[in-house]
Amino acid sequence: MAVKKLALLVFSTMCLAGFNLFAKQPPDWISGFSGKYPEQTYLLGIGLGDSLDEARSAARAEISKVFKANVTQFSRDTKQESSIQQYNKNRISGSMKTELETSVFTEEVLEGVEIADTWLDEKNKTYYALAVLNKTKTRALLAGQVAEQEEIIQSRFELAKKITTALEKSGL
Repeated sequence: MAVKKLALLVFSTMCLAGFNLFAKQPPDWISGFSGKYPEQTYLLGIGLGDSLDEARSAARAEISKVFKANVTQFSRDTKQESSIQQYNKNRISGSMKTELETSVFTEEVLEGVEIADTWLDEKNKTYYALAVLNKTKTRALLAGQVAEQEEIIQSRFELAKKITTALEKSGL
């Protein structure tokens, strides 16, 4: 009988240990660092939300904050004081409340941001998303956009010079 109890105890312990091995562990990027997406090559944005779409949007927003963000901060201080006279004794009471609200808005739409992975924390019913932006590809893309804008500026400058010269020749 004791052998059966011991065997049952060993079997139960092994089953519980097995369940822990198969439990879904959070991916490494949840901590902000990833072996698959090293910091030297990628910008990472981690978002979380009650739905997968919320988490993905939050992850993209984290990356866009690196490039351009408008920060609005609003502070409100409220002070209240009251005085009560009671049987020739003064009692003064007061309270102070400070509220601080900060909002961050980004205006740019970034090209090249990809949602590389998602994860559901089943225990807390929270979705996580990892957005990645390849720095090398983004540098090349931005360099191309800068060159394109320089060409547009140069052509407009040449056109402005021609118009100015034509006006000078006409005597106006």
